[in-house]
Amino acid sequence: MTDTAATRRAWATGDAMIHYHDTEWGAPSRDDQHLFEMLVLEGA
Repeated sequence: MTDTAATRRAWATGDAMIHYHDTEWGAPSRDDQHLFEMLVLEGA
């Protein structure tokens, strides 16, 4: 699912953040290693 510019969050401004918003942010994950990585990276 790809969001349009009108439905993206305000923090998704640069190319990298738009890519992250459209492909990873809000997508459910059941992989323990991925969840731990996100916990560490998002908490930093």
